[in-house]
Amino acid sequence: MDYALRLALKTQVGAKGYVEGAFHRYPDCGDEISFDTVGYQIPSPTISRIAERFPYYHTSMDDFARFSQPEHQKRHQGLVNVMVYALSLLEENMELETDVRGNPCLSNPDLDLYLDASNLNNRKVAQNLRFDFDGRPIDLRNFMEFFLDALNTKNVSILEMAHQANMPFEFVKDYAQKAIQKGFVHGKVCLRRDAIRKVASTSLQLGEV
Repeated sequence: MDYALRLALKTQVGAKGYVEGAFHRYPDCGDEISFDTVGYQIPSPTISRIAERFPYYHTSMDDFARFSQPEHQKRHQGLVNVMVYALSLLEENMELETDVRGNPCLSNPDLDLYLDASNLNNRKVAQNLRFDFDGRPIDLRNFMEFFLDALNTKNVSILEMAHQANMPFEFVKDYAQKAIQKGFVHGKVCLRRDAIRKVASTSLQLGEV
């Protein structure tokens, strides 16, 4: 859920539109402790308003009339969209595994999994660049290497790949589904409670173009 919410916020709000903090260490924390508490211990993230931006927060002025104003309804709907999208990521997530050994030829017509790279024979092809959520350029050749390296991690999930790559979930999912259709990898429902903290070591950053 942490990974899903982080990707949802980056996708729906933008990397600079929110503040992220550790469990029970961020401003206005507290709600999550009601779930991850004695006798229950349900790991729970929280999305909340930052009080310093809402002077009426937790006062009698924080009423339904104010909440009904268009500006506040728009903000509320934005948070609903984040939650819905995060849950959809969990629903669509899957673990990947492969029986392949060695470095496959992704451009082979039998696989046809080669992505147009932005570095061909050390010549930059800027139109083939993609960018991560922080605006950093990504050479898709590096993404292919990253994808293959991530498969070294047993039962790695699409969500973990997208989180590590700082890229849209849909992009990683579409590439994984193409690999599944080719029989290169196998997908299965992700039922793990804990996330894999580190997926791959391949850098996705590219030098100046």
